Amino acid sequence: MPFEGFGRFPQNGKKFRVVGVDTFANEDWLEGDFNTKEEAMEHAQEKGGTMLKMHVYDEKGKHVGEAGDF
Repeated sequence: MPFEGFGRFPQNGKKFRVVGVDTFANEDWLEGDFNTKEEAMEHAQEKGGTMLKMHVYDEKGKHVGEAGDF
């Protein structure tokens, strides 16, 4: 069965994707796609918090950073 969710790969010519994960509610969502790793990490650090993780992926789907606490 093909994956029907948002995935780890950025779209529309962007290079980095931020995915949010609520570790308490066990939910995840797309935060957004960004041009640079610095922009993506800044967004992740602003949005991450206790029980709220932000994961950053590059254009190859590789995990390259995170913010927030489990």
